[in-house]
Amino acid sequence: MNVQSSRDMMRRCSILLMFLFCIRQAACLDAISFQNWSSLFNNQPSKNWVVLAAGSNTWENYRHQADVFHAYQLVRKYNVPPENIITFAYDDIANNPKNPFKGKVFHHYDHEDVYNGVVIDYREKDVTRDNFVKVLKGDQKLEANKKKVLKSGPDDNVFIFFSGHGAISHIGFLEEYLYAMELNDTLAYMHSKKKFNKLVLYMEACYSGSMFKDVLPSNMGIYATTSAKEDEKSHAIFCFDPRIRVCLANDYSHAWITDSEQNNIKKRTLEEQYEAVRRKTGLSHVMKYGEMVIILGIRCTSMTNDIADCGTVSELIFIVQQDLSTLAPKQLNVKLRSLGPRGIPAHNSSNRVVQSRIQSRNHHPVCPQRLLLTGTHHVVRFYQNKLNSNWSVSSFAIVSK
Repeated sequence: MNVQSSRDMMRRCSILLMFLFCIRQAACLDAISFQNWSSLFNNQPSKNWVVLAAGSNTWENYRHQADVFHAYQLVRKYNVPPENIITFAYDDIANNPKNPFKGKVFHHYDHEDVYNGVVIDYREKDVTRDNFVKVLKGDQKLEANKKKVLKSGPDDNVFIFFSGHGAISHIGFLEEYLYAMELNDTLAYMHSKKKFNKLVLYMEACYSGSMFKDVLPSNMGIYATTSAKEDEKSHAIFCFDPRIRVCLANDYSHAWITDSEQNNIKKRTLEEQYEAVRRKTGLSHVMKYGEMVIILGIRCTSMTNDIADCGTVSELIFIVQQDLSTLAPKQLNVKLRSLGPRGIPAHNSSNRVVQSRIQSRNHHPVCPQRLLLTGTHHVVRFYQNKLNSNWSVSSFAIVSK
C-alpha cells in the first residue's frame, strides 16, 4: 500500500470516527435529534400540545372513553397545560343510567376514577371526523366559533392519541370513517405548515396498523405506534367487573398509559416504551411506523460507558433500524437518534459539515474492522452504497427486514 492510499484510508476512518464524535456532542448533524419522551414533554409547558380522541359512544364501548380519560390524567400529571389539551369524547359513560358509580369512570378493577377533572372540548354530535381533521390543521373558522384547535408551531411537540373502532385502512368517529390516506394527508399538511417539531401518534383500534403501513413517510418527524398489525384485531381487557359488566380498558392503551405512570417518561425513550408495551400487550402485535431510528455506537475492547473513554475501537457500528432487540446493551455503547424532518438530503448535507469541521483536526489512526447495517432492505442498501464509496471497511454485515 503506497503512502497516498494509506493517507486516504486514515482520512476516511477519521471522518467516520469524527462523525460519531459529533453525534455524541449533538452539534454537527442538525437533521438528527433525540426520539424520547423528554423531547415530547419538555420543560416549557406551552410548547407541548395534546389531542385525545375517543371515536365511539354507548355503554358497551365504555373502554374507549376510559382510555382517553386516563390519558388526560396522565398528560396533566406531566404538566401539559389544560389549554393545550384538546379532547374528543361523546361523554355518555360517567352519567349513563347503566353506570352503578354515577359520575365516575374506571380504567381498571381497582375502581380509581379517571373522569374527574377531565375537560372535554368536543362532545356528543361534535365528535366527528371533520372536526378532528380541522383541529389538527388549526382551522380558523372552528377557532372563530370559540372551539379549541391546535395552535402549535415549528418548535412545539404534538402528541395524538386515538381510541376507538377500526377496520382495514379506516377508523371510526361514531357513524363516520376517517381513512388512512386522509389522516396521512392531514399529517403531511401539518408538516408542510410547520405545525410541529415532533409529532407522536398512538392509535388503539382493530387493524390500526393499516392506517400507517406503507403510507406514513419516514422523513416528516412523525412517529406512530398502533395496537395491532394491519390485518388483526386489538383486544379489550378488564371485562369481568361484576357491577359494571363491560370492558374497562383496551390492552394496548392500558399498557402504554401505565408504563408512562410507572416510569419517568422525561427519561424513558419511545423505543424503551415501545418494547415494554409490546411485551405487555399479549393479544395483538404492537407496531411502529414513521421516523426511521438511527443508532450509532462503538464496541470497545474494554467496557466503558463513554465513547471518549474507549481506548481501542474493535468495531464501529452504524445502524439504521427500528429494533434494538438484536443488540446486547452490555456490549454496545448505544446512542439513539432519529432522522429529522428534512430527511436524507439534509443528512448528507450535514455530513459535508462534518467533513469540513474535521479538516483542521489530526487523523485518528484506528480504522473500523466491521460495519453493521440493519433495517429495511432499501435503507440498508442506500447506506451501504454511500458508505462504501466514502470509507474503506473490511466487511459489511447486512441484516434486512
